[in-house]
Amino acid sequence: MKSKRYCKTAIVLVTYHCNEGVIDRVKEIQKYASNCIITIVDNSTQKYKQRYNLRLRLKAIDPSIIYIDHQLNCRFAAYNVGLQATLSDFVVFRTDDDVFDEKHTFKLINEGFEEDFVFTPYYFDNTKKVDRTYQRPLESIIFKKDSLLEFLPFETAPSSDWQLMKKMFTAKSKKEAPWVLLYKKPHGREELAV
Repeated sequence: MKSKRYCKTAIVLVTYHCNEGVIDRVKEIQKYASNCIITIVDNSTQKYKQRYNLRLRLKAIDPSIIYIDHQLNCRFAAYNVGLQATLSDFVVFRTDDDVFDEKHTFKLINEGFEEDFVFTPYYFDNTKKVDRTYQRPLESIIFKKDSLLEFLPFETAPSSDWQLMKKMFTAKSKKEAPWVLLYKKPHGREELAV
């Protein structure tokens, strides 16, 4: 068995049929990140993977990127697999089709924080959201990995991320940061009125 690599920050990026988005995210992360390992969990169909060969493209950009050919198109199962790839102090989750402010993400990580996680405002469909609840995109949070591990694995049912975050928001210490780190495009689950 291969031993896990240590890094300060583990970045878990799940993709489905959006290679260009993955390449854009990786390049943006690399502008600002240090001591991190990017793990790409590819949920795409085998036909898409064979045609576009993301693994090869990533290897050309940075051979240290971990690519996981995931056979099950389930975001939460992919998160679980991706989190097992590295040892780290912090974890951030990324998607292939949203936009992120990695400069401020890594500023928060490099400055450090005492709390178990940091949450931030975000944009959804061009509207700024400053909710202080667990009902938010997972990508708007920076986790200390040890704190997150207490609540893993993600279940594979719909809204499993919100169920996990509900527990964390109740049981763990949190810090609100002022920067918007996520500009989320509307897709998937509708936001619930709170």
